[in-house]
Amino acid sequence: MVVVDKVEEVDGEAVLRRYMDLAKFAALLQSGSFFHCKMSNFDDGLEGGLTADDYITFTNDLAYLDLTMALWPVVQESQEERQVRLDKVERIRSFVDQETFETIFGPMLKSNAVEYFERARRWVYVSCWNKAQTECAGMWSLYGADNSICICTTVNQVSKYLQFDGLEVTKSVMAEVDYLDHGEGSFSDQELGAFVSKAEPFGFEKEIRVIAWNSSKNYGELAQDNPHAGVFSRSVDLNLIINKIVVSPKADGWFKSVVEKLCTAYGLNVEIEYSSLLSPRISHLVDTRLLRK
Repeated sequence: MVVVDKVEEVDGEAVLRRYMDLAKFAALLQSGSFFHCKMSNFDDGLEGGLTADDYITFTNDLAYLDLTMALWPVVQESQEERQVRLDKVERIRSFVDQETFETIFGPMLKSNAVEYFERARRWVYVSCWNKAQTECAGMWSLYGADNSICICTTVNQVSKYLQFDGLEVTKSVMAEVDYLDHGEGSFSDQELGAFVSKAEPFGFEKEIRVIAWNSSKNYGELAQDNPHAGVFSRSVDLNLIINKIVVSPKADGWFKSVVEKLCTAYGLNVEIEYSSLLSPRISHLVDTRLLRK
């Protein structure tokens, strides 16, 4: 079994939330498994791609440009001098051709950098969690539905109790997403950076993600089509991961009862509460007592 490693910078006690509709919650209860989507299926085309700065770092295009410039004729250069210069350029080119950079799949040639990041997106699997002490109205709208729920847990619980079977996945890491300008910013981590970075407009998501991959795949294998939409991680007991369930503020009156019955049927014994967005307006002295916790 493959467990989820937590990078040092992530606070283990941080509260994580995941918003889902009833169908996905029922599937979670039935299977005890969390889905990790392959990155190439994400709507954001920048995810898994390079920033401008990192393009310079990971590719050898600038080195090849310098070598091309070095091939230009030199005024009043003898035939012997020209041959010496060209031989030097060829020796440098041979070195540049072999330059590599480190990746989560092992060393890759810099000359294959652009293709590598495009290929890797097909074989890197991600599950997304909202790092927040409180609910987010925007997250309800984006990832929930009128009849939806939000499960609450912590970084330590996800890291400790989620496991992969080791067939499709040999490595898994939990990391906080870095929101950046792909034109001006750069990755904070050479190997993981492209897979834990998103464009700045998504910053409101405050995302921590679980990333999983098969580290044994080589450059050629990454070129193959991935027939799977994603992979699943499993928890022996969802009670070890889920601390609380919050019901959508737009849920129908009958919905909370259905969630309670589902939890009972599958042995999930956790607190189920209505969204704090349903708190009443304060119009009386008694209301001040009701809203205080």
